Amino acid sequence: TPDAEQRPARLRAIARWQDARLAPLDSLTTMLEAADAHVRLAAVRAAGLIGRDDITPRLLERLADRSLTVRTEACFALGVLGDTLAVPALETAT
Repeated sequence: TPDAEQRPARLRAIARWQDARLAPLDSLTTMLEAADAHVRLAAVRAAGLIGRDDITPRLLERLADRSLTVRTEACFALGVLGDTLAVPALETAT
């Protein structure tokens, strides 16, 4: 599938961003919305570790992700960011 073919390049890009502690907002947003759960997971993790609190609304959307792993990582990333905007959603997250 096209998603599986793009996965290695996308994961490498996210790893570079994470190492540099810098990610372009539009590219990170695109990765957070990728069809591939592996890419979404890596993007959620990177957003939290990089400290992109401007992406909090997008991470909140990942709390409803179809992948439990992505949802769990979104909770972690939001906790790392410490944005009070996320508190109500985290209190009700399952």
